[in-house]
Amino acid sequence: SKPVLSTLLFFAIKEGGVESVDTRIRDYGWELAPKDQTLSFRHLANMISGYARPEPPGAAWAYNDYAISLYHKTVFEKVFKDDPCNVANDPSRLGFLQLEDGLSFSSKGRMVASVRDFARLCWFWSNAGKWNDKQLLSRKFFDEYVKPQVPKNLPHTAKAETNDYLKIGTYGGG
Repeated sequence: SKPVLSTLLFFAIKEGGVESVDTRIRDYGWELAPKDQTLSFRHLANMISGYARPEPPGAAWAYNDYAISLYHKTVFEKVFKDDPCNVANDPSRLGFLQLEDGLSFSSKGRMVASVRDFARLCWFWSNAGKWNDKQLLSRKFFDEYVKPQVPKNLPHTAKAETNDYLKIGTYGGG
């Protein structure tokens, strides 16, 4: 689901709902802890958010289902303010890719997609936001964000109890 969330983030930027990938999450009404005040969409997309972990944003990498849940809730509930299926399958967004099975989401937010529909998303990225000769998203998103965004020397998160102080809940794991 992370590529879908990030692609939808690009649509949100294109549509004016988000200024940039570096827009802070607190701008969408989350009451973040002092250490998380700089948390941005970039941090969430790259698994370096620090949410529910001891480190501040950007200080450590963690495969973090709580942060993915925060990313999901922010994109759908705070930015688009609509049901995930409506947002993702909108004909001006991912629905333009002529999805054969469509995207759906479980009650916890987990995305369900067929392999052939996910392949369409991969093809969309491979073609830098272009589908059937129409440039849906600016090529600059793909030129800039297809490259690794996390420094090779960034440490993994420290072993610590999860602190889901926003009560976001897990995306499905830990």
